[in-house]
Amino acid sequence: MPNLILIRHAESENNHLQANLVKQFKDDTTRINEEYDKLATRDPGLSETGKHQAERVAEYLAPLLTALGEHVLIVTSPMRRALQTVMPLVERVGLPRERVVAHVEMFEVGSPILTRERRPSQIAAQLEAEYPLHCRGVPSDERY
Repeated sequence: MPNLILIRHAESENNHLQANLVKQFKDDTTRINEEYDKLATRDPGLSETGKHQAERVAEYLAPLLTALGEHVLIVTSPMRRALQTVMPLVERVGLPRERVVAHVEMFEVGSPILTRERRPSQIAAQLEAEYPLHCRGVPSDERY
């Protein structure tokens, strides 16, 4: 029987930023949103907490994926936070490049940053050079 496991990205730098702004400005949502818009990045990586969370996910899921052997396919967003979340698992299991796919249509809906510019910061060649994966539909140039 096929297994489907869905994993949301770990805490991103933008998630961390927003949490800190909420602590700093309490109930002043206008100020929180203004500061977030100024400081948030389009394609953030993981915060230190997020990196720890990604390692924990890898630790937890690696035995399951190892047991499934060749029946594993990981499909991820080309966004940096998603890639950084899944890569510790990919490395721990030792998945070959052809079993990891970054798919162009896997984007967050409703993100204030992505609403303005809906694309990751890297193109297919950059992603494939940096991560052990194949890109599906990710453009080879800047035209998303």
